[in-house]
Amino acid sequence: MLQIHKWHFLASGADRAYFSTCAALEKRGVEVAHFTSAHPKNVFSPWSKYFPKYHDFSHFSLKGLLSAPSFIWNFEAARCLEKLLQDFKPDVAHLHNIYHHLTPSILKVLKKYNIPVVMTVHDFNLLNPNYVCYHNGAICRHAFYGHYLNALFHNCVGESFFKTLLVVIQMLFDKFARRYETDIDAYIFGSNFYRNKFLEAGFNFKRGEVMPHFLLESEYFEATNSSAGNFAFAGRLSEEKGVRVLLDALKLIQTKIWNISFIGSGSLKNEIERPGYKVYDNLSKSERENLLKQQQFIIGPSVCWENMSYGILESYGLHKPIIGTKIGGITEMIEDGITGLLVEPNDPKSLAAAIDTLLQQPHLCQSLGERGFQLAKTKYNEQVFLEKLLSLYGDLI
Repeated sequence: MLQIHKWHFLASGADRAYFSTCAALEKRGVEVAHFTSAHPKNVFSPWSKYFPKYHDFSHFSLKGLLSAPSFIWNFEAARCLEKLLQDFKPDVAHLHNIYHHLTPSILKVLKKYNIPVVMTVHDFNLLNPNYVCYHNGAICRHAFYGHYLNALFHNCVGESFFKTLLVVIQMLFDKFARRYETDIDAYIFGSNFYRNKFLEAGFNFKRGEVMPHFLLESEYFEATNSSAGNFAFAGRLSEEKGVRVLLDALKLIQTKIWNISFIGSGSLKNEIERPGYKVYDNLSKSERENLLKQQQFIIGPSVCWENMSYGILESYGLHKPIIGTKIGGITEMIEDGITGLLVEPNDPKSLAAAIDTLLQQPHLCQSLGERGFQLAKTKYNEQVFLEKLLSLYGDLI
């Protein structure tokens, strides 16, 4: 199997899904090849000699806009992939995030070699120039599928007209070329919510399967004794993840003694760094796990349309309950009052009440965490995922 992603290092949930899929397939005895861009942070891959040059589009200006055709159609990526396919003949190509770095140019090559193509949808990149669908404190709807020009009036991408213009041009080209609709044989969605949003938008796909992410066997841990009053936010420190809502909720907590840790990095880090709040950035995987083991529970107060949260799965694997919001695919993962607590998004008062509930009822906290662990073991394990994935691959071969 050929696994394709924009780069080959761990920085986000999409990267984790890519690496976990590779690891699970290899454990099952499937031969796996990688194809990504040659990012300087990439970890080792025996296939790196085929990787095309990495282009950094994170700091764009008008000059960059005029010199970045590879953002829309990467000819080098297509040539490199063709060289790989001459040496490695996959039964299926499985795409993750290829936008902006590898581009649909590689789809033309895969179809030339008659290779079935599967793509996992990790975000709204195919539907909206703002891939998290969140802008100016609200869900971003005005530039949804086919209405991309509206994004130019709001600077939806990075608050920059030039960045927004570049992405709009790319998306108009992709929609006109229709490669994502015609050259991909099956899409994988992490939640029913995401699949339904694509259907509502009128995006045409030949086949769409819902396959939630999973935990590897090594990501389930023995229950540990947590420190009383400790809880954490673990994720990107950004507005759409509900960080500002959480900061407001912390002012309303009635419980006298508590400690919060923010585990992650992002644009709101400076707003969080204040007396009593601990921020942990750039932790290794083991350091992150050890810190989370010390918590009574985890908070995920997202205010955007989440697909499927690895943060929730991570909490379950550690026997920790989670407080989440009733938005996006989160409601499909948390059973309110059984594996965690659900509150309304953008509601600091309800969030504070939920925090107080778990701080004041440690036995409830423990029972929620245990049920979450059992849910993950039965529903979100690698064997369940692999059976569905290999069945899909088999249908396409």
